[in-house]
Amino acid sequence: MRPDAFRPAEFPRSANYDPDWVLDNMMGPNALWLTESLAESMELSPGMRVLDLGCGRALSSIFLAKEFDVQVWATDLWVDASENYRRICGAGVEDRVFPIGAEAHALPFAEGFFDAMVSIDAYHYFGTDDLYLESHLAGLVRTGGQLGIVVPGLVEELTSAGPPEHLQRYWEPAFFSFHSPAWWKRHWENSGMVTVELADLAPDGWRHWMQSDLIWSERLNKPTDEADMLAADAGRTLGLVRLVARRNEQPPARLDELEQGMNQPAHPLGEIVRDGNGTTSLRFERLLARPPEWVWRALTDSDQLRHWMPCDIVGPREEEAEVSAPFWDDIVAKYGIEDTVLAGRIVTWRPPSTFAWEWDDELLTYHLEPTPTGTQLKLTIDLGSKGPDVHLVAAGYHICLDQLCALVDTGEAPPFIDANPSQYEALYAQLAG
Repeated sequence: MRPDAFRPAEFPRSANYDPDWVLDNMMGPNALWLTESLAESMELSPGMRVLDLGCGRALSSIFLAKEFDVQVWATDLWVDASENYRRICGAGVEDRVFPIGAEAHALPFAEGFFDAMVSIDAYHYFGTDDLYLESHLAGLVRTGGQLGIVVPGLVEELTSAGPPEHLQRYWEPAFFSFHSPAWWKRHWENSGMVTVELADLAPDGWRHWMQSDLIWSERLNKPTDEADMLAADAGRTLGLVRLVARRNEQPPARLDELEQGMNQPAHPLGEIVRDGNGTTSLRFERLLARPPEWVWRALTDSDQLRHWMPCDIVGPREEEAEVSAPFWDDIVAKYGIEDTVLAGRIVTWRPPSTFAWEWDDELLTYHLEPTPTGTQLKLTIDLGSKGPDVHLVAAGYHICLDQLCALVDTGEAPPFIDANPSQYEALYAQLAG
């Protein structure tokens, strides 16, 4: 590695940090460069309380504390808070950086607690949902406080179903979470919660992204498709998007607006189908931003089922296999379930397209079809006669699919124990007639 490669002139603050320390803890483009690029467009002053959302290994949090003397709540789901605490202590900022383990849809902070929020190379994983900023994040920042993000993005929105020809060999479905500065500005301001002050491409962002990846690849001694992709593109399509906004004073919503909002589900309602012979089925469709292989794992792996189904599937993954369906312990406790383990059977097992299995007297059939942007999921549930009213069952499966969509599209989902199907029961009662 050339001595100057890790210390470009554009990032004088970052140049003061040990390159080995940064490389050992990187999880993507150099977090210090991205944080310095964002911070120059924000108003950070000593003593401010800052939320660093999706902080990874807390490099950005340590940088902010050292450079701006702010207090930082280093919040991440995937990196253990104790691991981050050891890194924070090693950097000598344990009095100003506080590691938190939390999911982006269940942040354990008081309304208006923070003076500012930053998110470095993370927000696109969970923040593209139309309701995320309003429902989960903006309220945690005081009126007049700033919110800032840096994310991989696009020069302008794609005009076709797929990427430009020169990027097709490198493109992954996850890249459809990339958007342009104009898209992000509109997305945030549609919430009514913020006024965007900056929406641009970081100067030479694509080049710094590529350089960072090349250095990391050299460190790991393996080739990098990402750097090749960025070199082939040369800033025509890809870059690093910066977004800085200020929290508005939000007037309280009227009751009729709240009721109207409660009646608008985030995903389409399913169908209730009766065949005239006493058999009732539910049908759902969802579009997911991951390939079928990814969705298949979410449907069948126990560590994924924990986030969106009330029970596990225990037994061989093969056709005609007898399996059991034990409810998770917290679900048993919450709902007072007496029959804690139900019998089941795998009916169809054709990875990664069709999975059907019975549990108790219900038959669930999942069918996955690839799309240009990921996967179309079709779920049919043939209901038995022992369960609760059909509208209650439909609401329960709807909330399960909400959780599944969050898990697949963003890599994380709110705690399943907090999922509330009652919000959909009235809607399905109307469908049921």
